Amino acid sequence: MGLDPEDVEKKITTHTKAIMPTHLVGAPSKMDAIMEVAGEHDLLVIEDCAQTVGTKYKGKRTGTIGDVGAFSLQLHKVITTGDGGVVATNDDKLYERAARYQDHGCLRGVDSYTDNEAFVGSVTG
Repeated sequence: MGLDPEDVEKKITTHTKAIMPTHLVGAPSKMDAIMEVAGEHDLLVIEDCAQTVGTKYKGKRTGTIGDVGAFSLQLHKVITTGDGGVVATNDDKLYERAARYQDHGCLRGVDSYTDNEAFVGSVTG
């Protein structure tokens, strides 16, 4: 039911920046193969884990295998707050970009952006 690693590799172009497997109804995607494809093409992997909270793939929790784990919390998800979401990563730069995006480009307690580049953030709601 998850993303087919062979099919996704056929669709990679020079414009591709990331692969986003969506784990469905407790069944993780084939993450070993997806991570291999991503490594061969120098792509990030963003796992959509909203339907696999607590699920393991070969001993690792979904959301901890790729570069980013994303958990939406809308009404029909395993964990709900009515709306919103959670992002998990162990990459400091990706964390900073996610934090800045959700707060108008600001990062509380930090004066300048890591790459000294302009950053536009957004807020929903």
